[in-house]
Amino acid sequence: MVHTTDHVKDYGGKALFNDRGDAFTVCDLKADGMTAEAIVKIGDADGTTAYLSDLDGAGTCKHFTRNMPENHSFKMRVCLQKNYRGEYHCSNWAWGVA
Repeated sequence: MVHTTDHVKDYGGKALFNDRGDAFTVCDLKADGMTAEAIVKIGDADGTTAYLSDLDGAGTCKHFTRNMPENHSFKMRVCLQKNYRGEYHCSNWAWGVA
């Protein structure tokens, strides 16, 4: 799991991975006019990039699955967007294995 870096009081967004079903989730945690976006890179540095945004506001989550072979690596981070543009308060990249 990764969180955005805007944790003055609490985080604005989070992204997580569940290896059961290779499921990714991004959640918008604040009603602050910003949306949460998860960026997932599958494979090596030139691998597939997936973007998932939670456009419905605070307390909502979006899910997607990606069938990956066992022991396949990926990295992900979560950022906030304002008006569906830019990347703010991004987490560091976190590595995972399916």
